[in-house]
Amino acid sequence: MANFCPNCGQPVNAGDVFCRSCGIRLSGAAPATDRRGAQSNVREQADEWERDDARDTTYARMGIPAPGYSKRINDPEIMKAMKKSKRASAFLGIFIIPLPLIGFVIYASVTGDMEIADAAKNGLFVSAVFLVCAVISSLKQRAQNSYEGVVIDKKILNQRTRRMTYLQRRRAGIDDNDNSRESYVTYVRTSSGQVKKITEHTTMFHSAWSYLEIGDRFMYHPQLHFPYEKYDKTHETHLYCVGCLKKNPITADRCSKCGLPLLK
Repeated sequence: MANFCPNCGQPVNAGDVFCRSCGIRLSGAAPATDRRGAQSNVREQADEWERDDARDTTYARMGIPAPGYSKRINDPEIMKAMKKSKRASAFLGIFIIPLPLIGFVIYASVTGDMEIADAAKNGLFVSAVFLVCAVISSLKQRAQNSYEGVVIDKKILNQRTRRMTYLQRRRAGIDDNDNSRESYVTYVRTSSGQVKKITEHTTMFHSAWSYLEIGDRFMYHPQLHFPYEKYDKTHETHLYCVGCLKKNPITADRCSKCGLPLLK
């Protein structure tokens, strides 16, 4: 039964001394004491590597990524695009946060319905709320770490909304006669044994609920716009761009919209 390298996450077999992907020495792999047995193990491992190389070559000829996580996760183009996106989001936040303050002051100056000082106080309060929300969101994103997991269950849960006010219902787009709200929960067991819940309120195409099926092994990359990468993509027909979320054919090498390399 295959295990996984603690350094790069690639599959390794029992008896392997070194990882064939990153070359690190595997803990617990004891050197063989019998020369004949050691030579036999080396031959078996070489044969297995040859079979794996043949398999990977076959998938490559078909344009389909072989099982395994893509090494393009650290591609300079992808990293540059993610940094550019973060800068754009930060600039947008800086532009939006003072808008309430400016808007209240302009409104008071034009209409005269309130004192400019009062308008400035109200606008400053709303801008401060925007700032706090932006800081909390940024801290949450920084606290997220990548992890490997397997989907163990999926459920649709109904959340009672009877205590919501009329205004809260209107803002949430909930009908007056609807006393429940559906949540789409994907249960994941990580490689460390922890059970995580991915809770969403939509089944958009780039959500975990729509993309991941029970039994799928995947890697979560929080720095990407599309953060889920399946280990086995051989049965997929499409790949999503990690930058613009464009749905591309599995045989494509780059995104047809933004040109970023696909995780193959």
